[in-house]
Amino acid sequence: MNRLARSVSIIGLVAGGLSLGGCATREAVQNAQATADRALAQAQGATTAAQSAASAAQAAASAAQAANARLYPVEGNLDHLMNHHEHRT
Repeated sequence: MNRLARSVSIIGLVAGGLSLGGCATREAVQNAQATADRALAQAQGATTAAQSAASAAQAAASAAQAANARLYPVEGNLDHLMNHHEHRT
């Protein structure tokens, strides 16, 4: 995501530079900067959302591992009981 933020910053600088190279008005430069600032804010928001999703995925994986750990003994007990039931012992 840092690459994205850098790219957005570079785009803003280029847009600002191009605006200054010609007959740029102060308003054009401010518009270019505002666009770059919005893009950077969106990139930062996307980074935060991605980090949040990664944390949720890790929590889900941990919960799944815990559920599997509880399931293995139950399966063993069930197999044992089914064996007794099938052989009527």
